[in-house]
This record gives sequence, C-alpha cells and structure tokens, in this order.
Amino acid sequence: MVHGDRRVWESAVINEYLDEVFPNPPLLPNNAIGKAQARIWIDFANTRFVPAFSSLLRSPDIQKQEEAKKELYKHLEFIENEAFGKLSKDGPYWFGESISLVDFTFFPWFERWAALKKYRDFPLPAEFTRIKQWKHALKERDSVKAIANPKEFYIERYAKFATPVAV
Repeated sequence: MVHGDRRVWESAVINEYLDEVFPNPPLLPNNAIGKAQARIWIDFANTRFVPAFSSLLRSPDIQKQEEAKKELYKHLEFIENEAFGKLSKDGPYWFGESISLVDFTFFPWFERWAALKKYRDFPLPAEFTRIKQWKHALKERDSVKAIANPKEFYIERYAKFATPVAV
C-alpha cells in the first residue's frame, strides 16, 4: 500500500497502520489486554489458520488434504469455542458489539471458503453456528457489501492452485 510517499506491506501491518492513521472508528480494543488479545488472534490467523487453509487448497496429495482438513477443523473448533464462546459473548463480532481488525483479518478467508467447498469438498461445518452468525453479520455490513465478490470469483481465482497441472 502506498500512502503519501511511503509504502507499507503485509496485510496485518497495513491494517494496524490504517487504524492509527484513520482512528475513527477504532478497530482495536481500547485497553492493553484487549489489544494484546487482538494481536494474538491476528497472529493465530497468519501462522495457523491461513497456512491450514492454503495447505488444504494447494496440496494435490489426498492424504495431505485429509490432514489439512483435520487441522483446519481443529482451528474452526478453537475459534468457535474460544473466540465466539468466550470473547464475543452475545455480540456479532470477535470482541462483541464492536468490529475489530481481528474480524477483518479472518473474514477474507471465510469469503474464499467456496473454493474449499468446490475443490476439496470441505464446506463450513454446520456445527460451527457462531462462526456462521459472525460471517453473516460481516456480510451484511455496508462496507463489506461495497467490496464483496461473488463466490464464483474465488472459485475461478483459486482453480489454478487447487487443480494440479499435468506434466
């Protein structure tokens, strides 16, 4: 991203930069423990969730796909129980009533889920009801609707990663 004459890269860093440059509304909790928890979840997304998602989508090996499905399922279970079962309480977002950088970090991967369903027969499991409620709440935001792509966009975009090239 270029802002003025400066460049910033890496999505999590860009998100925090934008939150600092455009502080209203704030996208991190206003207390130290809340900010730390947000950064822990963002790190979880970047170091565990996204790699499992990518591994499942990109691996041509059926055994590795099955392992990746188990790992991704385990991460979904953790998110359902620890984030939505404890942090969000009854609110629609990761930290309750206020949307945060954590929501914006995870949501793009759930938008792309159609590719996992199509190419790896891995729909979002029905038992993760809080995740589904969260996803719906984000999809209904005007800011998300303004930039949303149809599921076909992701299916087409990820076809080259999910389908091994014949040699």
